Amino acid sequence: MTKKSPVWSVIKNWLIIGTAVVGFSYLSDHVNHKRNQGATETIYSQKNISVLEDIIKEEKHFLKDVPEMSAANYLSEDEAVRIFDQQIKKNLTDFLKINDFENPKICSKYGDSANIMMATITGLGLLGLFCFAFLHVLDLCALSKKGKQLFKEKNYATLLNTGMNTAAVLTLAVLLFDVPYGELNKSMYNTVSRKVIINYQNTDCLKINNPEKLAMTLTHEITHHLQELNGMSRTSNVIREGHSMGVARYLGKELYEKTGNPDFLVALDYELRSFVTVYLDLCKEFNVEPNTGLIEGIKTTELESHSLGISLFAIKEKQYGAEIYSEVLKGNNSSLLSNNN
Repeated sequence: MTKKSPVWSVIKNWLIIGTAVVGFSYLSDHVNHKRNQGATETIYSQKNISVLEDIIKEEKHFLKDVPEMSAANYLSEDEAVRIFDQQIKKNLTDFLKINDFENPKICSKYGDSANIMMATITGLGLLGLFCFAFLHVLDLCALSKKGKQLFKEKNYATLLNTGMNTAAVLTLAVLLFDVPYGELNKSMYNTVSRKVIINYQNTDCLKINNPEKLAMTLTHEITHHLQELNGMSRTSNVIREGHSMGVARYLGKELYEKTGNPDFLVALDYELRSFVTVYLDLCKEFNVEPNTGLIEGIKTTELESHSLGISLFAIKEKQYGAEIYSEVLKGNNSSLLSNNN
């Protein structure tokens, strides 16, 4: 009998754990879909079509006087943390009506080992699922004589061992290429380790290429941390993302009015695209002709938790004022989810 390598035994254990992580992820997505229903039902009211038209008009009017943003200046992420601490944090605590707080651990995309480990486990799990499925199909079908002969000569455990080893090799190869360019190449809040990961990035929606812009991204992610501390972890993605985006949007406008620096408005273009995207979907839902002149030249974006969330909070901010953000952080969603426009 061939002696089993302890290295491969460890990797196979990761495969099994990873499979469980993937399954849990799909279950979480299903649960979040259920949680999002209340938020999306609030948005999808015909009354909100005219409200979004007003919001789009106001946002366009505000943006037309904003000068061009600064050129790229990729300073250390520490500079963004300094800007947050000196120019944003006090405004954030006052706005949300909370006490001063200790920042979570903040690191760059390459500095969070827990996040890298989670990505590794998930990747191993995905290939582990494929491996199990392949072996079961082969076992059940054994369509060819060669396949039948293979199962006669080698027992199932040996075949499973070979398949798992192959999956592990492929997974490690994929990770070497994919991890630096996949989900880790984003700013995010890790709810498991309670760390904020920030990094410069240049996407179709956001061009985070200087410390002021990164500081606003940090504000968004630290708001997620405050949500976690205040028991919002079980709230829907739409509410969590909309709340964080709305807080950063409000404070960014305040900072722009105070400093004249347009870099604090980094997300406004994406938010305007979000409003237009939700507006068009509402018009389609209620068979209303959209105001094409109002939205001419504005690109749309994906209809998902961020675009839905910021639209929900913008609608409710217009109705109830900025108090909506501190109320939601306290766990009071009654105004947010009310249909009394």
